[in-house]
Amino acid sequence: FVIPLHSIAQPEKVKCNLPVLAKIRKPVLLEVDASEAGQGELVAMCKGEECGDVEVKISGTDDQPNGIIFTPPMYDLYTVSVLYAGVEVQGSPFEFDLRADAEEVITLEQPTGGFDTKMVSMCIDTSNAGRGTMEIVCNADEAGEIPVIVEELSSEVYSIKLTPPQLDIYTLSVLLSGAHIPGSPFTVDLATPDASKCKIVGAEATPHPLAPPNLVNEEINFIVNAQAAGKGTLDVQIETTPPQLRKETPQTNIKVTEEKTNVYSFKYKPTRAGTHRIHILWEDVPIPNSPLTFSVVAPQVFTASPIVLDFATDDMETLRANAICRESGTQQEISITKGEEGNMQLSFKPQQAGMYFIHVQNEATGNEISGSPMVVNYTKEAFPEACK
Repeated sequence: FVIPLHSIAQPEKVKCNLPVLAKIRKPVLLEVDASEAGQGELVAMCKGEECGDVEVKISGTDDQPNGIIFTPPMYDLYTVSVLYAGVEVQGSPFEFDLRADAEEVITLEQPTGGFDTKMVSMCIDTSNAGRGTMEIVCNADEAGEIPVIVEELSSEVYSIKLTPPQLDIYTLSVLLSGAHIPGSPFTVDLATPDASKCKIVGAEATPHPLAPPNLVNEEINFIVNAQAAGKGTLDVQIETTPPQLRKETPQTNIKVTEEKTNVYSFKYKPTRAGTHRIHILWEDVPIPNSPLTFSVVAPQVFTASPIVLDFATDDMETLRANAICRESGTQQEISITKGEEGNMQLSFKPQQAGMYFIHVQNEATGNEISGSPMVVNYTKEAFPEACK
């Protein structure tokens, strides 16, 4: 008898190609090439570790099968055994680990926070991703690996937190059973300069009209917090109107101290009356509310009472005035009369020695006139008892 070689089954020549991606509740195709394996019957069996036997279908024809199809019903570990002519083919049984699917992890909150808050956090939901091993690693470009705290907020919902030790670029990798979840690895950039994230504390870009003026030779204090602004260099430029004398520039009157990383205290002592503008830049970019504008006045010194002040104004409506003592906070109404040559004149008797801010307003509009408030320093020479 002559037996053609193509009719002899050769299971070792069956080739199986695993799918690139397999997901639960969706058909999974295991491609089969038996074109060089001779004649034989292709048989396949699928079993889940927890769900048990799973129905399998053979695609193609009896003479030329080309695939094995099964639909995994749940997250599980599946084994597919493939036999040709009663003999297992090379690689069988094939294993499909579908116990977890990183693609199904939902990021509820992207990484937020920063060096200024001393915390970076995010939140993920793994309730639809099956059961697998969660691996979370954070590495910084300069600081190296950073400890991560994971807390279960509710069933299969987790918060991920880390404390950034310095201004750096952090890479947060979140993996489920060895696969990155969508969006992972996450980049948290706390190093790139961003002037818009600087904050000024203790000073207003546009002070309230009724705020006490700043006085010559008295310190102006405020803070610039640049902890959320990345790595950068702080630059300060001061301009005054009228300009300062050449022998003394405004820069010599300001002291900037870095109290802690990217937190700066400012102490500025203006030596002349006028408008002082402090320009603050982070990596050559103006920060929000820069420049800060300060109106600086030189108090008029009086040692005798009553105090009489002449002033001119185009606002000839009914005026009212009051004096506020800085030391005690007490207020006094002040009488206003017309003086010589059309000027206005106000007169009052201070109740104690101290600095007085004299506000003159239009009663109809409530607006202060130009040049208000005026500042008077009533010295203690007139009130020896105040020195006790």
